Amino acid sequence: MKKRLLCVIMAGLFAAALTAGCGSSAESAGEVADAAQEEMSDLDGQGETTKATDSEAQEEAAEASAEEEAEVNPVLFEDFKTAAVEAGFDEPKASDVTTEVMGGIQGKYQSFKLSTVYSAGDSYEFSKYYTTDVNTDAIITLDELLGGDESLYQAISDSVLSQMRGQMTVDDSNMFWIDGNEPSESDAFTGIDKDTMYYLDINGMLTICFAEGIVGPYSMGTVEFTIPGDVFDPASEVSGGASYKVSNLVGEPTDYSDENNWYRIPETNDKEVDTFFVYPTVYINPEEGAHDIVPIDDETMRAGVASNYKSQAVLYEDLTNLYEPYYRQSNLAALIGKSPEEFMEFQYQEQRTDVYAALDYYFENYNEGRPFILAGHSQGSMMLKIALRDYFKEHTDYLDRMVAAYVLGFSITKDDLTENPALKFAEGADDVGVIVSWNTEGPGNKNEDNVVVVKDAISINPINWKRDDTKAEASENLGDHLPVKDNKGVITGFDEKKPGRLDAQVDTGRGVVVCTTMAGNYITVDALDDDTPNPFGPESLHNMDYAGYWENIRENVQTRIQHYLELNK
Repeated sequence: MKKRLLCVIMAGLFAAALTAGCGSSAESAGEVADAAQEEMSDLDGQGETTKATDSEAQEEAAEASAEEEAEVNPVLFEDFKTAAVEAGFDEPKASDVTTEVMGGIQGKYQSFKLSTVYSAGDSYEFSKYYTTDVNTDAIITLDELLGGDESLYQAISDSVLSQMRGQMTVDDSNMFWIDGNEPSESDAFTGIDKDTMYYLDINGMLTICFAEGIVGPYSMGTVEFTIPGDVFDPASEVSGGASYKVSNLVGEPTDYSDENNWYRIPETNDKEVDTFFVYPTVYINPEEGAHDIVPIDDETMRAGVASNYKSQAVLYEDLTNLYEPYYRQSNLAALIGKSPEEFMEFQYQEQRTDVYAALDYYFENYNEGRPFILAGHSQGSMMLKIALRDYFKEHTDYLDRMVAAYVLGFSITKDDLTENPALKFAEGADDVGVIVSWNTEGPGNKNEDNVVVVKDAISINPINWKRDDTKAEASENLGDHLPVKDNKGVITGFDEKKPGRLDAQVDTGRGVVVCTTMAGNYITVDALDDDTPNPFGPESLHNMDYAGYWENIRENVQTRIQHYLELNK
């Protein structure tokens, strides 16, 4: 049986910070931050492995077994043992039982899956789901969750029945015991009851589960049905109708009622549209004892945000009311050597908590119903990608006011659009409510690994705004905005040319924008040794995603705003 993969909603890595002068030789936090925008640090560090003797290995295995056994909640384990025996299986040992966190509601409920595998003959996984009160550890039954409300039982049963019919319509191989397909009348699905298995998923939504053979043939395996929030919203039931539904957040959120936790809040909202900007990686500290997740008041990170503002966020401030929160982001050094799964799980900590809390405060206190733009780059775009898939899935009403999301420098994929059906990718220069995204490369990156480019990536051409491979020459580029640095890597100004120096052509297979005119500007990573390949490939132009197409982006922001306002007069 396939095991459920949790906490990993996306695959791939986000772009590294542009770093230079990060050591003690930098004269100020501002210089460190400016330098951090211009070069990339190694994401592919490798740890050393140590071989243990046979006896050491046995000791470690024994310790691991003891730890695993200790991790099984004793209350849940006792119930699980009883259930297994009642189902006709041998009584399991604690060391043979695995516990998997499924999700929950922050500060109230947490859901688990306990399972064990029986290997006599064909292997069979026996599993059971539990939801507990995080404050008392008491098991919460489905009847307690629903408050014994018969109308909720009926509404959820109707939702399950509707989903069954939908799945059978889409795929003939799906079969459920409904509508005369059941072997006998007693097998027919008539609805859920107080003994039906359930859990709360990573978004706090109710998921109804049936073991194999209960509501369909054994070939269907264990089946699950997520209940839409308009049918039953556990988070709303718990919070008394609070609008913030996304759950499973880590740590206490930063206080965004404190204006010191915002880099930019406009003095007046004199423009018709807002921008919510999420900055890229601006911090790297490889020293032992450095924070893996940067504190919200860290001076170096805050100076890095100020530096980045000059080369990215200011574009939007000229055209909209710019809101830019500080958020606890990843120290790039903490990510070296992590697998994609480990890395994405790492981002679902305080980083995600802060971005969501900032979005929540912005919409509830600052936005006042105005249309808005989401924008970011690199790590900031990765956080926006997570939010678009997750936060805005629970706040689709906000998406009605989204002019566009400029998610530059990190791949948007077809799977992202599937994950949240309310999302759509831009098809041209003036469609609204869309995601706009690209990663810029030279032609030599065609078959190379690039940490910001993942499978099934989608890009749009930032000059002609086409999705196909129609090439736009540099003569069509309205103008660039390339940073000028001193010998310490500190930005001292900008070199601007009209028309710009970059051409652009979408590689539809790789899902990137290819530029052939900037061969002397490919990213190099000074921190890498000679034997370590550049994690962005030999011809990455990640630092040109904004700078190389500056005036085209400005014009496009204006175009989409104007079209949105015309459509919503």
